[in-house]
Amino acid sequence: MKLLFHHFFVFCSPGGVEAEALVSAGFLEGSRNNHPGQGTANRRFFFSNGMLEFLWVENPDEIQNSVTKPTFLYERSRSFQTGFSPFGIGTYGKPANAASQPFPGWSYQPAYLPSYLEIWVANNGSSPEEPMLFYGSFFPDPSRNSNLEPTAHKNSVTRLSKLVIEMAGKNQKRSPALDLFNQIDLLEFREGPQALATITFDEGKQHQELDLRPSVPLVLKY
Repeated sequence: MKLLFHHFFVFCSPGGVEAEALVSAGFLEGSRNNHPGQGTANRRFFFSNGMLEFLWVENPDEIQNSVTKPTFLYERSRSFQTGFSPFGIGTYGKPANAASQPFPGWSYQPAYLPSYLEIWVANNGSSPEEPMLFYGSFFPDPSRNSNLEPTAHKNSVTRLSKLVIEMAGKNQKRSPALDLFNQIDLLEFREGPQALATITFDEGKQHQELDLRPSVPLVLKY
């Protein structure tokens, strides 16, 4: 199976206040979601080839329940205290057959999804510096975003061209899933002094930069 990029999330402050900086910079905000049973909520921005999600904890009890706990979402939401990466990368793609899975992992069935759907999550909890890596066979092709969500941004940004993830730690053993995600064209993983994500849109042709640090470790270039 060839994995394809679907979306990127970063944990942020309650209410997703950091997303206001994008709105001020001319990015159009899309629909928002709550995740009952998982204890999170989001603000989202859509593009022709993917989505950017600002995620926060809405219900501390739900994010620590027995179903959600193995995802380490709670630890990721408190990255400055725990050292876990505050990032997640979702992928999609057509499986070779109904029983095939793209990488070593486990089936996550949160309460907000119908019982017949699952999110396949990588077994990389022992590598906390890595983002949450996951796959959804039901995730739609992002090229359909324009039919459902605003993608004609006021600042003329259209697509993601590069997502660089810096991971804290040196010479760490990386998970098998990370090797597969590293083969996705627009993704690049590097070692760094601390967690940092840099997203470049449209090859950065406008020479603009939006740095959301220190609130969240995210830099946007467009």
